[in-house]
Amino acid sequence: MTPTAETTTEQILFDADAEQRFTYEITDGEVKYEITQVYRGLPDEQLAEYDRLREVSVDTNGANTDVMTDSMSADDYLFRELCTDVLGFDGDKPDNWQDLIEYDEKKAGINKLLSIKIVSDNTEKQVQPRQWGKAIASEKVELTALFDGRIVTTKAHFGAKTPADVAAYGVIKNRVSLIERGLDESAIKIPASMKRKADLFDRINPRVEGYRGRVPLHHKAAFVTGFFESKIASTEKK
Repeated sequence: MTPTAETTTEQILFDADAEQRFTYEITDGEVKYEITQVYRGLPDEQLAEYDRLREVSVDTNGANTDVMTDSMSADDYLFRELCTDVLGFDGDKPDNWQDLIEYDEKKAGINKLLSIKIVSDNTEKQVQPRQWGKAIASEKVELTALFDGRIVTTKAHFGAKTPADVAAYGVIKNRVSLIERGLDESAIKIPASMKRKADLFDRINPRVEGYRGRVPLHHKAAFVTGFFESKIASTEKK
């Protein structure tokens, strides 16, 4: 399966409520198929449920530790909720068409739909002494994402981190629960965090660029991650 992404110099705004289409090719012997998956907008409610279904459990049993997550159920859920059509098939579409799509194709479509990357700022900065008590005035977090098969760039401009915001993010990052499973057996559940990060984004309310309308849930979560977990640059005197 060969996915494709289009790059353009034209400014494209990310529209979380717009229809998106992703096309890929599948080779079967001497035959090649071109398939297009059609998705409706990105509702926050469905994205939050998808994130919940992807919760990670760390199962501990004596000396053995297993990491488990039901990503297949999560991908299948979101595909059923958001994929409205699949083009490139011959004949009438059966009522159970979603069941007939291979899981790998569903997963590839969902991955493209939610594809997002925090852009590292590698520009050269001027080094100078820092003043005592002076907080970082502002910080920009930049994302690249796929929108309707095209690569787009979006930005969020945050103000200074407040102690309350740092504490709130720390709670989100460190929140785990221990589930007793019987004698000498327990599981640690790492809960979904997308919704909590998005709520923190809304509370901070940074200025954003590159969107037509609202910022989708998973973008808010990525912005917050980039803001609170940006790497501290290190310099080496030569």
